[in-house]
Amino acid sequence: MDPFRIFLPIFICFMSGIVLWSLIASFIRVRQSHSSWLQTTGRIISFGINYGTPGISYKYEAQGKVFTGNKFTPGPVALYPKGSGTSFPKSFYLNESGQLRFSPGNSVEVFYDPGNPRDSALVRDMTSGKGFLLVVPVIAFFVALYVYPAWFKAHVKVLLPAGFLAAGLAVFIYGCTWMRRHWQTRSFPSVRGRLLKAEAVYATGGGESGSGYSVSVEFEYELNGCLYRSQQLRDLPLTILKSSRQGVERQVEKLRADPTPEIFYDPAAP
Repeated sequence: MDPFRIFLPIFICFMSGIVLWSLIASFIRVRQSHSSWLQTTGRIISFGINYGTPGISYKYEAQGKVFTGNKFTPGPVALYPKGSGTSFPKSFYLNESGQLRFSPGNSVEVFYDPGNPRDSALVRDMTSGKGFLLVVPVIAFFVALYVYPAWFKAHVKVLLPAGFLAAGLAVFIYGCTWMRRHWQTRSFPSVRGRLLKAEAVYATGGGESGSGYSVSVEFEYELNGCLYRSQQLRDLPLTILKSSRQGVERQVEKLRADPTPEIFYDPAAP
């Protein structure tokens, strides 16, 4: 029997299992949070967008102890809520008057597990399922490949160029969204902030070519009486292009030389 015909259903079951586990686990966690989790009032410590992904930290008191949470939803994987995607601003982050809902220092409702008070969330809702939009078509493709192998072999000369064209178009569209963001940041106003951390870190990307050094930075800045914190060094996520240790250390020294750097921010989403 063709080894490919053996491996393919195993791969399909594996990928489908991951998707189903994520959905079922998220659903169970949300149901548990509605039925048994308790509610208390906490306070936002920091909120920011790091390369399109929202990040938050908040403190709350439970069972006589103070805990720090960093999840929007119960989980188990994604930390941002359904409908938010990874872009900003979205209606979830804004209150009825259009102001930022999670401004640092604001009070916020926190839900926590009484059996494990460290486990908390700000909303009892399913996590965003937009990541599955990439996984499901892949699974569907391999299912079709397994069911209709003869058709794919007969049309391989057409399917291969079409596949490369579709992949190239997807990369182009993705790149255009980041370039649009880059041009938007050129008109951002600025304010002086405070550097909290700047260091060279080594990251392993699963292979020798994917490993290397990059800059890890954290800073805070104040606007309209609210303190914001971010780890976003550039307007684009260029840290995926790893640098040499010497080059990164020079960047770190340059950052540390200015403890009050100029911070550029989006006035619609500080």
